[in-house]
Amino acid sequence: MSYLYLDESGNLGHHFQSPGVSRHFVITILEVPESSAKKAIEKTVARTIRNKIYGKHVPQHDLSTELKGA
Repeated sequence: MSYLYLDESGNLGHHFQSPGVSRHFVITILEVPESSAKKAIEKTVARTIRNKIYGKHVPQHDLSTELKGA
């Protein structure tokens, strides 16, 4: 079984004439063919998000909230 991860980035409003607005919209799809690789990716992403939100020395938290970045 393969697993697909999809992410988007860029201007969702399509107001290209507004100052400071990105003129690009990017869609990324990652295909992961094995469940062991899927588990490793999920663990790494969860750790990265947790570190960005709570710092490196805080125990596991609910990571269901979307993290916005720049």
